[in-house]
Amino acid sequence: MTESSLKHGLAPEQWQAAKEDMRQICIQTARDRATISYGEVAARMTTVTAHPGAYIFQNLLREMCREEESAGRGMLCALVVQKASGKPGAGFYKAIVQLRADCADDLDVCWQQECERVYALWSAIPPA
Repeated sequence: MTESSLKHGLAPEQWQAAKEDMRQICIQTARDRATISYGEVAARMTTVTAHPGAYIFQNLLREMCREEESAGRGMLCALVVQKASGKPGAGFYKAIVQLRADCADDLDVCWQQECERVYALWSAIPPA
């Protein structure tokens, strides 16, 4: 495998496994109708070890979120929050404003709506 085929040092199958690991953690959080800190997501991941502020972690989260939204399942990353504030980071707010122009007026309302959207979806889908 060449260096150019790696994504943040991970082979494609490792990247996909890490993204799915993160996705499953977020899905369980949605089923629990809760939020989860970046640090807790990182701690629960079994496929990779990454600090929540690390570039690899942030890119996994961003890509997973984009794929979930594209698949019509909402922004699952809305549930991943900063421990201190209990709210998502700036990247989430930037993404939601790009997706929904009506969010520019009240970002926190849009965030809460997105959380409710994700909770409703994953509460209705039985666990595999």
